[in-house]
Amino acid sequence: MDVSREHLARPDDARVRALEAQIRSLQDADRALGDEIQSVQSLQRYLQTVQQKSLEPPKETQTVRIDVEGIRGVFAFLAEGLGGLAKRQREAELSRRDLQERIQKLRRDLQDVRAPASMVRKAVTVGLEAERPGPFELHVSYMLHGARWAPAYEARALLETGEVELTYGARVAQQTGEPWGAVALALSTARPAVGGRAPELEPWALRLLAPPRVAAGAVMMPPAAAAAPREDLARPAPPASDMAERKEVDELRKKTEEAVAATADVVAGGPAVLFKIARPATIPNESREHKTTVAVSRLAGDFSYLAVPKRSPFAYLVARVTPSGDLPILAGPVEVFTGGDYIGRSRLDAAAPGQPFDVHLGVDEGIKVRREELPRERGEGGLFSRTRRTRIAYEIVVENFKRTAEKVTVMDQVPVPTDQEIAVEGLRFSVDPTEKTEKGELKWTFTLQPQEKKVLRVEFTVTHPADRPIAGL
Repeated sequence: MDVSREHLARPDDARVRALEAQIRSLQDADRALGDEIQSVQSLQRYLQTVQQKSLEPPKETQTVRIDVEGIRGVFAFLAEGLGGLAKRQREAELSRRDLQERIQKLRRDLQDVRAPASMVRKAVTVGLEAERPGPFELHVSYMLHGARWAPAYEARALLETGEVELTYGARVAQQTGEPWGAVALALSTARPAVGGRAPELEPWALRLLAPPRVAAGAVMMPPAAAAAPREDLARPAPPASDMAERKEVDELRKKTEEAVAATADVVAGGPAVLFKIARPATIPNESREHKTTVAVSRLAGDFSYLAVPKRSPFAYLVARVTPSGDLPILAGPVEVFTGGDYIGRSRLDAAAPGQPFDVHLGVDEGIKVRREELPRERGEGGLFSRTRRTRIAYEIVVENFKRTAEKVTVMDQVPVPTDQEIAVEGLRFSVDPTEKTEKGELKWTFTLQPQEKKVLRVEFTVTHPADRPIAGL
């Protein structure tokens, strides 16, 4: 077998050829309008010359009889001619602007459908020896670059039944140089996407700052200002709103609410899983993504609320579910619904088949949470070296305004010193945390009855040298 490459003068894709032909036709029309504008401008210059000549006085002093009717006729001729030419120019310029906009749109469409491989065609030559004459079929399989897919989910919380309906979708795009028409599509997890979810607590580290070196003539910032916490940097950025994507999801939900999606067969073999899409798929040769459904399943959910009041003043509804069968969960975006209401966009972490995972279902205003730091107490002491002590306390208040008892998890933290001259002492809790890590992360898990309020108070003292500013406090 021999494979050869042939470089084409024009793309072999019918869509590319059609778009290029439309662009050439519009460009020809644009050039014709440009020629017309130049012609009009030449006539305008000629008429303006005639106008100037008609207004020039005679070169020799003599008695001239003024022909009023003739002058009136010249003025009418010039006004009609110049006005008509100006109108033709405006119309040509408007038409040309419209053509330019259409050309730009077609160029963007062409950029979407054109692939690097569209100017190359491969020829396969196979040598055969037949035992006897007769017809035969030759099937050739080959690999192309430029195809990709990524998972895209929809999660719908069904609170009445305690379930989560998870639609496992895929966004497929290909720029292989060949259009895919009604193909048998299979998606492999041999190269799964990697992702994560925010926000998560980072270690609260305390360290001593080295005294800054100040150049001669420089003005030094006061230590209190230098050590002040940068709340503007610590505050998480607000989530971006994607109204176009939200509208697309709403329209998709309305169209498919009564329909049953065709799902894929899941074939597990070795470390990878293959999704064989049930229906033939048509994926044009372009950069735009096309959505297809892999699976739809209803999973029993263990619903609870998660609050990280240091980073966000809201409580988030979370459902822990367990997938069934050989279907893995790849990390990817998920559009979240509660019943028929669109909540927003979240993200799923990767999970192996049968491994429980969390589906974050957005904010629930029925659970209120707030974190308030109490006034700090400061003091100094020491015989041989001066030390500064700062007593820090804060309260977390969680209230349940729902009609049912709800399970709530609260995450917070205490600082962790990274310098031996810094100490965190006298740690006290009004309610002992369920978990406490060496990184200073604290976790409380409890059940709140309807209209119940729980207060979590944390106190500790930070000690450090008085003459050394401290970062992170």
